[in-house]
Amino acid sequence: MAEYEALILGLKVVRSIGAQRVSAIGDLELVVNQIKGVYMTKDTILGYYRGTIVEILNAFLETQLAVFPRKHNMQAHSLAMFSSTYRLPFQPNHQYIVEVKRRPSIPDNVQNLQVFSNERQINNFLTLEE
Repeated sequence: MAEYEALILGLKVVRSIGAQRVSAIGDLELVVNQIKGVYMTKDTILGYYRGTIVEILNAFLETQLAVFPRKHNMQAHSLAMFSSTYRLPFQPNHQYIVEVKRRPSIPDNVQNLQVFSNERQINNFLTLEE
């Protein structure tokens, strides 16, 4: 899920600065092919992420998605891991600057991470409703 979250955030930033064309490179062939529609996305949450990404990509005049293996880009892998866990998978040789853009304040969210697709789900979680 970290790859989806990082891509959504990155695409939103690129769109907000007025870019017309975007090229996104992912390190997981599965994720890239799910976004392209080559592979099906069966999980509901991943389907939501995919839909969000496709919607953002459709706002650009031109898009390109490609795969670049993780072993060839550990810095990107490290940032993707950090976006979902707030922990780096290894000690980097340089410093990262991190800005948290959006994360609901959920009690015990660090141990029981949940991804919400709408405000009603967040409200139901906070009020312990189903």
